Amino acid sequence: MASWADMALDSLAAAKGLRAGGHVRSCLSRAYYSAYAAVTAELPRDSIGSAGRSNPTHLQLAKMAKHNLDPARFGEPVRRDVARRLRRLQSLRIAADYDPEGSLDVSDAAESVMNAEWIVRTVGRARG
Repeated sequence: MASWADMALDSLAAAKGLRAGGHVRSCLSRAYYSAYAAVTAELPRDSIGSAGRSNPTHLQLAKMAKHNLDPARFGEPVRRDVARRLRRLQSLRIAADYDPEGSLDVSDAAESVMNAEWIVRTVGRARG
């Protein structure tokens, strides 16, 4: 059985492969999901709150990262940066998945992989 942390690493590897293959839209989706999974792995279970859910909604994620990641492990500047990068990743993912006429290119893919990799590395490094 895969953990959220495992899914974060798997999706990050997929995003990198998709970027290398020129699949910009799919790369943006996987990059966002890798960050989503990495942050979800570190959120306190009791902060997720929705009945029957073991993960936050996509709309909640950036706010939850900013306010619910353990402040003893993630200082306020890091939590703010995680939230900012999540919002950017999510906006690119929404454009990739729901705006077929939108203009997305390899620079968006590179930015998304960079942000996702930073989140996965930063959140994973804080694991005790």
